[in-house]
Amino acid sequence: MIFRFLRCLTGKLDDGLRIADLRMQRTVGGPLDKICKIRRHAFGAVALPSLLCALLVLASPSILRAILAATTAVVVCGLLIVLMRISDARGSSVRVDLAFQAVVVILLSALIWWFGPDQYSSRGLYRHVLVPIAAALSFSLLCAAGLLERIFRRVRAETKYDVYLKETELFASRDPAPEVTFGTLVTALLTAPIRAPFALLTPTAIATLVASPVWVWPATLTTLLIFLFALFVAGLNERFAIMWALIQGVFFKAGSLFVSLIVIALAAARLFGISYVTTVLDTAAWWTIGLILAFFYILSWWYDYWSNRLVTDEILAMLCPTVKGKAQIPYPINAGQSRTTVPEDGRVLQIHGASRFIVIREREDKPLPYFQSLSIDGLITTLALSGAPGGKAVPTPVQVGSRAYNFHAIAALIFGGIIAVSAWMIHDGAQLPEATLHSSIGRVALSQFLRQDQRNNQRPLIVVAASGGGTRAALYTAALLEGIARMGRSSDIVLASGVSGGGASLAYFAANRPALITNDNHAWDLYFDTMRQPFIQDVLNRSSEWRIATKGRLGLLLRESFDRRWSLSPSRTRLEDIADMGLILNTTLAGRLDCPNSECAGKLLEDVEPRFRSSTKSTLAGGRLLLTNLQLPRDLSGKALEPGVEESLPVILSGPDITLQQAAALNANFPPVFPNAAIDVNDGKTTRYWVTDGGAADNRGMEMMLYALRLTLKDLKADQLPPIYVIVADASGLSDAYTQDRGISSVAGAGSHFASHLDSELVSSIRQLYPKNDDRFHFSYVMMPNRLRESGSFGTHWMLQRRINIRESREKHSREQTITGDEMITVLRALHTPGFHAKLSPGACKVLMWSQGDPEHSEGWLEVVSAFGGSDASPTCETP
Repeated sequence: MIFRFLRCLTGKLDDGLRIADLRMQRTVGGPLDKICKIRRHAFGAVALPSLLCALLVLASPSILRAILAATTAVVVCGLLIVLMRISDARGSSVRVDLAFQAVVVILLSALIWWFGPDQYSSRGLYRHVLVPIAAALSFSLLCAAGLLERIFRRVRAETKYDVYLKETELFASRDPAPEVTFGTLVTALLTAPIRAPFALLTPTAIATLVASPVWVWPATLTTLLIFLFALFVAGLNERFAIMWALIQGVFFKAGSLFVSLIVIALAAARLFGISYVTTVLDTAAWWTIGLILAFFYILSWWYDYWSNRLVTDEILAMLCPTVKGKAQIPYPINAGQSRTTVPEDGRVLQIHGASRFIVIREREDKPLPYFQSLSIDGLITTLALSGAPGGKAVPTPVQVGSRAYNFHAIAALIFGGIIAVSAWMIHDGAQLPEATLHSSIGRVALSQFLRQDQRNNQRPLIVVAASGGGTRAALYTAALLEGIARMGRSSDIVLASGVSGGGASLAYFAANRPALITNDNHAWDLYFDTMRQPFIQDVLNRSSEWRIATKGRLGLLLRESFDRRWSLSPSRTRLEDIADMGLILNTTLAGRLDCPNSECAGKLLEDVEPRFRSSTKSTLAGGRLLLTNLQLPRDLSGKALEPGVEESLPVILSGPDITLQQAAALNANFPPVFPNAAIDVNDGKTTRYWVTDGGAADNRGMEMMLYALRLTLKDLKADQLPPIYVIVADASGLSDAYTQDRGISSVAGAGSHFASHLDSELVSSIRQLYPKNDDRFHFSYVMMPNRLRESGSFGTHWMLQRRINIRESREKHSREQTITGDEMITVLRALHTPGFHAKLSPGACKVLMWSQGDPEHSEGWLEVVSAFGGSDASPTCETP
């Protein structure tokens, strides 16, 4: 019974797909013919360029541009229908239709280029990298189409396939659906997952990406089961398998294959909960990513349509030299050559879709005609074997196939050449700096903040070091600073040093210090609200800007996002405006270029740098470059022991030209997402430094701050040595599971362990500067609770996650709790500041209690609370 059912089902599915394909891809007698009187194209010939133009207008979406994009699609579709209908009626070459479409795409690209600014705008068009790509592809198709006749000239002149057509039966009798046996059933079940992995994974991945967060797993599993069943059925019926592969094939040709691989990779990352991906996909930034992927799919399909449609037009001309641009020719089979029950009269052969042919014979008694589809290779081979067996066909199928291959190769080479030359010119062209300094001297000396004779009490000065870790580190640093402020001690913070997320948080604190040290509740709420902003979404939305693809770097977008969302007071925006505390933001050097004064004096380095790019050296790579408002001790920079390193490290830059937002973005230039950023210095000599995230060298940001402290304190007299309390806010990621990674973890972790040893020695040497038994120098390491910084938990991306999964592991069991991003902020604040417990949900309260039980955090924070006379922020809420 089951075998009979499956046999019937496979037959029905096969018939259904064949009929759907006939109706949707048909040219003469198809949807475009019936609706628009265009007889030589399938519906995609109008839909694809219309959607392509709409996406060129839309780019990164906004409401106004979405309206413009929809309007563009309608206008382009209507215009192309009118032009292609006229072309069809006149019997013009099909290349005229391509010219119409390519010119429309190029003109629209020119319109966007002419009227659009270089920067993203939500209210109109703007220049983006998709525009020249679409224009280049259009130009490539036009060039290849111009060579098409020459490529096929010889085979068209020699062809005898018009004769072979009359002697060949192209219709094939359809046998009943194959029998289903126990053996075929078991084989189909076992081989279904591996029969066509891309056909299984791609639609499943698309469903995974477009589903809302709540429906990700149900949508994935449902789609997977549906397509697994389809592959299972394909194992039972070869005819269905052919049709199924044909329909799915649009995702695996040319450029669409590359896009499909990206889609599969993103979907896998979302399913496995990789927070760097899930956080972005769960927000509005997904629309930008999804539309870019859709653009490349549609661009690839449009290219595929025309590159194949032009070839089928030439093949049809080989079979009927008088075709004159039509998509259909008579198929008059000679008497006695018919091998099926299909009548010999009334037969036609026509182009089907873009890359196939179909033979049709209408039936008066039934609405569905006799039909049989064939690929280009299948048609030519069948005609050659039937009309001139023994390899005597003129030209041979191999010769015809080579011409088609040559055409595809030439079109691809033209497009690839345009892209390659453009990329090389961009790479070899000017590259904008993210900061330009005309002075590298700080405004205030660190010693001014540390001299004891200037202080009226014996309260310890506070020095804060904040680690990297993106949004997680920024919020954790803010919570720890708020805890210090609620104890009335934030005005004692005289020096702060940070990396990446922690550095950005310290920069914001320095800019808003006057309001924050007064415990202004609104100012503190605004601090947390600012640090949680979706900065990476801003970067993604604007990443396709043409200025970023050419002269700019993604770090510029991060800095601009800081500019927009921080809303700093004009009087405290630049590094030199901060005169009430010291600030050190740590970056990591990647390269350096010294431009000859004879060539660069009085000129912008970005204009002359390309000529000297080969002189850029990486000998400083891995060293520190500090951005600070301080005049740090000269002895802080020292000559390296090894030969070949010409400049002393660390490099110290300051001056009036750099803003806090610039410095914060440079210190948070996270690799490999953000490319190296350029800093130009013109203070007597012209130098360009290339830098990356400060965490690339060490993620704590302590070593340079401790060096500066030690050197400054060494120059003070014994009665001037102040009491100092150093607090380290470490929110570095935690992943302590061992895997056989062939030493990768050792390479990645070695720098941190060497830095820890160095920091330990520096702290010891600072303590030795104080008299014996003098306990005025304290050091507390306040580690973020392990549960909150474990891999896969609270991510480091510059965007607060909507939902954060926290796991508490014990010897025999583990518990999990999912809370929102807002609840996580409340947990962090309650962890360091009494008074937030009433705002905690039961789930957040549970996470708070787990965090309070973390010994590494609680011991460090209790040291601080005890030293400053504060009260412990232990939770008072009860978990369910």
